[in-house]
Amino acid sequence: MGCEEDHMSSITGIPARMIRAAADVTAPAIVTIIASITILMLAGAVLMPSAAQESAPLADPYGILKKNLDEMGGIEKILSISTRYYEADITFMGMQGRVKAWEERPMMKRREMSLGVLRMTSGDNGDISWIVDPNGKLQVVKDETALERREIEALLEAYEHANPESKYFTLAFEGMEMVGDTECYVVKILNSINDDVRLRYFDHDTFLQVKAVDPEESFEVHTLLSDYREVDGVHTLVYGSAEWGGVGALPKLKLPEGEENVVCTVHYYAPMLFTHQGAEWMNAEYGTLGVVWPGPPERELTPSQAASNVSWTAQWFRAYNEQPPERNPAGPRPIRPIRPLSTPPPPPCPGGWTR
Repeated sequence: MGCEEDHMSSITGIPARMIRAAADVTAPAIVTIIASITILMLAGAVLMPSAAQESAPLADPYGILKKNLDEMGGIEKILSISTRYYEADITFMGMQGRVKAWEERPMMKRREMSLGVLRMTSGDNGDISWIVDPNGKLQVVKDETALERREIEALLEAYEHANPESKYFTLAFEGMEMVGDTECYVVKILNSINDDVRLRYFDHDTFLQVKAVDPEESFEVHTLLSDYREVDGVHTLVYGSAEWGGVGALPKLKLPEGEENVVCTVHYYAPMLFTHQGAEWMNAEYGTLGVVWPGPPERELTPSQAASNVSWTAQWFRAYNEQPPERNPAGPRPIRPIRPLSTPPPPPCPGGWTR
């Protein structure tokens, strides 16, 4: 994919679980970041009704993780989700700002952070990670530590850590711990690539994830998750535009904010003298039969008298009979101006992915 939709290209047909998240990045005498995020986390995952949870704590970290994944709709549905978009308010060293992120499996990402005069864009084009610093300079991220973390991130994205036989990850049960007022199972994630340690906190009663701790270059990122909402069944929202569902009205179509599980439908009939030839509900100038696609026809087609009496249809049939396919009104020309229309993507960047 070139230098970076929608919202998100593919539609999985699976509704989402909404999560309210807050991230706190801390390190001794370094930085503190607090982000408040409302996202369609794991866009498309289904919150499935669950059986009564066991009252006795579990000690098997893989069993705890499996229960969490089951609560999120099952690993197959989670892995079927291909894209995600979210925005967040962020506080960094006392500055208020905003972060936007576009993600697509596997490992294609773009994040834009704006903190007053400080702006930074980073991402991954599926092959390399990159960053555009506050001075506008593009840097390819290629130090050994960053490359190792990128490899780990790709494996985590594929939920390799949920595999008890994985050669890359080992899970350990760290006991119970309170996160706010919630008693949580604590699962430690170790890996064979570097010395990073990740922690996941799961609600003792619901097995929903409450907190995550992830390492960065010189600090840890603490993310709090809450406000899970049930969405029953597997439904896709289908939206049509105005003007009888015409493609020209798509730019005016406003979709629900934050909703990813949407299919936009359009009707496209150009050229009408081909698609509506002889239709009883159309005006008489549409009555010429035998129009083929693409033009020109092998034998000249004589339009009906009604079509010959109307200026634009008479001109259309002259071009249809005479012009080569690349310029013919019944060729690709009427379709070429049409482009996929959706939420405008971020601007292209030198690093690769801009979707």
